[in-house]
Amino acid sequence: MSGYLLNGGIGWNYNDWGVACFSIAAAKVVTAAGDTIVAGEGQNSDLLWAIRGGGPGFFGVVTEYTLRVYRAPQAITTSSYFYPLERIEEVGAWAAEVARKLPRHVELTILIAAAPPPVADRCKSTNGFVCAVLGTAFVDSTDAAAAALSVLDSCPALPDCLLKELNTPTPIDGLHELGAGLWPERHRYLADTLWTNSPPASVLAAARGHFMRAPSAKSAAVFAFQSGADRAPLPDAAYSMTADALLLCYAIWERLEDDATNAAWHRAAIAELDRYAAGHYVGESDIVASPVRAERAYAKANWERMQALRRKYDPEGLFHGHFSERAQSFA
Repeated sequence: MSGYLLNGGIGWNYNDWGVACFSIAAAKVVTAAGDTIVAGEGQNSDLLWAIRGGGPGFFGVVTEYTLRVYRAPQAITTSSYFYPLERIEEVGAWAAEVARKLPRHVELTILIAAAPPPVADRCKSTNGFVCAVLGTAFVDSTDAAAAALSVLDSCPALPDCLLKELNTPTPIDGLHELGAGLWPERHRYLADTLWTNSPPASVLAAARGHFMRAPSAKSAAVFAFQSGADRAPLPDAAYSMTADALLLCYAIWERLEDDATNAAWHRAAIAELDRYAAGHYVGESDIVASPVRAERAYAKANWERMQALRRKYDPEGLFHGHFSERAQSFA
């Protein structure tokens, strides 16, 4: 879990529980000097600040975490609606309005993904891809789940819905199975992300254009909305980038010989989508191809503080930093 936690940790129900790094109560760290120290809110708190989101630029080895945990809701429920990819602009504009009205414990996501088998024949004109709306309610009763998810029937594109799977029980293990279907093992991947405050219709339309030309049917995009009328302020930590929605774009393929084709497609898509970016998520951004993404994953003051702490705890550059030029200058 360490890479997940250090990068921030965007997982299920993050709108309500927060990203995972804010649930790190303490950590045991081996420093560049070879000392083993405990970082917590009452001791070495500057190290805890950096651990919470410092990602690949963290300047130490974490050997142990103390984590806050949460009771799993008893009736986690998901409803899924599959629309023709041609309707993604209309669906995106509607979903942005709905997300602002939803409570934080209801997660709303739009996917661009391969059409499920029952409707695959109806999606050939869009390169086999479909627009899917997923709503997941983290609640304790089936009645509460059904009430929370009923708003998804208000989509103006509903008459053209290709397939509906309503009020499906999805306990935590079930949600992990959903993820395993979207991100299969033993495949080759390129991933990139952007936080955006731009109109979802514009962002999703740009993404659609590229998926119409995607060389792999397994590639996918996830557009995750922030639920609620207002974004909750982030605690003070290295992790400091957020916006109205997060777009995650993945090239997913199987064969080594298809690397160049899929990499070219993915990087062309990201280059166009980047104009909508308010920032990035360091845990799933291609900071090798675009080093500036590391710095753009943080608020300016937080990035500068993290580099100052790096100079303090690792003055000789024992640990590899972020890939940005500013970070490398300290190594």
